[in-house]
Amino acid sequence: MKVLENQLRATAAIQESRINILFDRFSDDVKMIANRPNLKKQLASYEKNRDAESKDNLAKVLHELMSTITIFHEISLVGINGEVIYSTNNSIIGKQINYEPFLAKNHKEPVIIDTIKGHDNAPDILFSFPLLMEDNLIGFVSGILDAKYLTDITGDYTGLGKTGETVLAKRDEKGDALFIVPLRKDKNAAFALKIPKDNTTTLITQALLKRQHVYSAFIDYKGADVIGVTRYIARADWGVVVKIDTAEFMEPLVRLRNFLIISYLMLIGFILLTLWHLVRRITWPLTHLTKIATKISEGDISQRIEITSDGEIGILSMTFNQMLDRIKEMHTAAEDKFTELNVIVNTLPGIFYLTDQEGKILMHNNNFMEVTGYSSEEIHNMSVFDFFIADDKECVDKIFHKVNEDGRADYELLLSTKDNNKISYYFIFSLIRQDKKVDIVSIGVDISERVQMENELGEYREHLQELVEHKTLEILTINKQLGHEIEKSIANAKELKEKEELLRLITDSLPALIAYLDSETRYRFANKLYEDWFGYSHSEILGKRLKEILGQDYHEVVKDNLIMALSGQKVQFDGYIKLKDGTQKIIAVRYIPHLNAEDGNVKGISVIAHDITELKNTELALRESEERFRRIFEDSPIGIAVTDSNDYFIKVNNTMCQMLGYTEEEFKTLTYHELTHKEDFNEHKKLVSKLRNALIPAYKMEKRYVRKNGEVIWVNVIADLIRDENGAVVYGIGMIENITHRKEMEMSIAMYTDQLESVVQERTKELLDSLDKLRSHTNAIIQAMCAAVEARDPYTAGHQLRVSKLSSAIADELGLSEQQKEGVLLSSAIHDLGKIYVPSEILSRPGKLKASEFNLIKEHSQVGFEILKGIDFSYPVAQIVLQHHERMDGSGYPLGLKGDDILLEARIICVSDVVEAMANHRPYRPALGIEKALEEITKNSGVLYDSDVVSACVSVFKKWFSFT
Repeated sequence: MKVLENQLRATAAIQESRINILFDRFSDDVKMIANRPNLKKQLASYEKNRDAESKDNLAKVLHELMSTITIFHEISLVGINGEVIYSTNNSIIGKQINYEPFLAKNHKEPVIIDTIKGHDNAPDILFSFPLLMEDNLIGFVSGILDAKYLTDITGDYTGLGKTGETVLAKRDEKGDALFIVPLRKDKNAAFALKIPKDNTTTLITQALLKRQHVYSAFIDYKGADVIGVTRYIARADWGVVVKIDTAEFMEPLVRLRNFLIISYLMLIGFILLTLWHLVRRITWPLTHLTKIATKISEGDISQRIEITSDGEIGILSMTFNQMLDRIKEMHTAAEDKFTELNVIVNTLPGIFYLTDQEGKILMHNNNFMEVTGYSSEEIHNMSVFDFFIADDKECVDKIFHKVNEDGRADYELLLSTKDNNKISYYFIFSLIRQDKKVDIVSIGVDISERVQMENELGEYREHLQELVEHKTLEILTINKQLGHEIEKSIANAKELKEKEELLRLITDSLPALIAYLDSETRYRFANKLYEDWFGYSHSEILGKRLKEILGQDYHEVVKDNLIMALSGQKVQFDGYIKLKDGTQKIIAVRYIPHLNAEDGNVKGISVIAHDITELKNTELALRESEERFRRIFEDSPIGIAVTDSNDYFIKVNNTMCQMLGYTEEEFKTLTYHELTHKEDFNEHKKLVSKLRNALIPAYKMEKRYVRKNGEVIWVNVIADLIRDENGAVVYGIGMIENITHRKEMEMSIAMYTDQLESVVQERTKELLDSLDKLRSHTNAIIQAMCAAVEARDPYTAGHQLRVSKLSSAIADELGLSEQQKEGVLLSSAIHDLGKIYVPSEILSRPGKLKASEFNLIKEHSQVGFEILKGIDFSYPVAQIVLQHHERMDGSGYPLGLKGDDILLEARIICVSDVVEAMANHRPYRPALGIEKALEEITKNSGVLYDSDVVSACVSVFKKWFSFT
């Protein structure tokens, strides 16, 4: 377990470091944007002047950055008041951001605001970073980063077996854990699967509670028991879990333990049932006969009835003598069988006893006396409850109830001996029904050394051999006399028959492969699993030689081992065997010779075999996993180092050696403090102190290292500590990246950037001067055009100026950009330029005009367009002038445009033109007033006039606007 915990800790540290390295690269890219002096100067200029030129410059810079740094999906500039000044996402320009963390106030580093679902279901990161000029906050840069590389990190299952994985989650708006990357068993879990925050039994909720620990009794998102390590990524408020299913880790140990225990217990049952079956066949019912019959009933079966009478007595005598001969033969055969079975029983470990429903012990084996220290007489006068400690007595009582309900139960209990020792035993309790009698058989195996076996999986073979070779227990010695009288022999035969059936019942329920071979390697017994495993029936196996059942090839493999066993030696070996269906398995086999007590010759061999195929496969998988971790460590392009609790290096990879010029042996004489440049040492010591006191999740620092030859290099160091269960430091693990080239590039870029900005500033000043002159000339031309139009129509003098004033107010109210506002101002000032071609007597005539005269006036929009279309205003001035008499329902002129086909600037001038005309005097009618004008546009809002423009117009009159 300790090996797995350390492996998971190391994997978690590596994964956390990889994530932090990714964040550091993101941070560097964000800083590269935020630290551009030209960007900050343009933003400061825009915040001060709110001019279109600065805004255009900002837009150009952002789009250049988007094309250069491809990991950004979106970049935005935000003013200090929270307004989005410009963004590569046009839909958010001008919007207000009120989310406090987003504005990154009081932060000197990039702030990760949230992790969101990207277009390809991969995670994206929303960030913000303050823009400072001379330590004064002038705005923020924000945006969305492509974090799809996170899925490459979490999708790396190296060393995590079949069920292990790295899991990432964040807190959603309710505080629940929301997974942000695909999972190994659920590729659609990203931004879909949640774990409630109150479900604290899952590892991911523990990670989001900022707990960094190793957990062995928690569950994962599937509800499966897992062993895992949690980490908390503070800068993103993420929880990280590296875990593996408990079942995968414990499966080989559990299978091995259960396999051994059940194998031994089934052997015990098999021997009991075999004995019972054999003894029952020994005796036959007899009748009482005279004095000779009485002697025979006392046990002397050598007696004969010598009656020569030809009558019924003679016939009875002869018949009785024949029955005695048969009883003697069966008695001898039963003794031989009992001897064979006793050899098998005495080769297996464990204790055995049989109790009634009240706990009275009816039967026990010699090993039960040896373990407890009580004599057989003492045991028969005691209850089974006397052999357990107080807490386990209540447990045994509950076990009896469970066995009566379910027929079977298994528990681990402390067995109390006569000298008050306490021994841990694993018991299997089974219900035995014989006629109307119901008893409970209990079989126990000493498991005192099980913990050591589980913790040291690599030494399981030696422990298994020790258990088999040195802990062999004698089980089930049945030493009752076969009978001193015929009635007693009949009773004993019945009892032995019951025991034989019990032994067969238990043995056939075990997973162990058990058989007995005679001295000629013929099968004399095989349990049901042995028969099923090799694919033969009971009748097919008994009497056949081993090579006939298992094949000539296997016989050649085990021939030498059989010879050794037949010579009286115990033999144990592992080997491959091909089953009847062609499947190849690996089995662990033990041959135990059965020696004749009188002459020492081998009478037969007990065979005990276990299927260890999956155990061998597990060992191979563990070795392959260790080799993969070694290759990752050695082949990493980043330096990796492991230190002890005193900060000395104990392991470094090749990259680390090449980076700093030391051999691995030389590193072992150094601490990581000795490598740090003296100018970085104080900051380094502060971070180390915080890490040791668990004040920071990890050590992260860009600093200088001094190589063996004295050369100074820049490195990015990310390190963490591995602690024991008490929090003491055991190891340190660090990842060191050589960033010398990047640092040199940054300094070069900064120098070139300053030079470039100086050149750009000079060119920009020249352009601004030229632009100011051009604007002056343009304004003079426009004023001349306005004067020319008003000279043609003195009755409407000032009309274009008033329309221009109202249009500008409406544009402000609608929140248009500076460029759009300037276009509205310019277009509205000359919207009636075409009237210069309309005769002045028509323009100033009082009364109603003729149709032909009105049609002539309607041509002024087209005429104005023709005059202006050849002039480059940088705005669609000519089109705005052409469309300013169009209506939303298509009833306007000259093109009959509808809805959004009409330029927004033309819709603004349209409303302003109507309001000004109705509110002021005309040659053909007196002024109608502002209220009538506003009533007109409101009544036809959405029909003739744009509803948003109408609402803005009404609003500005209510707030502050006036023509005067």
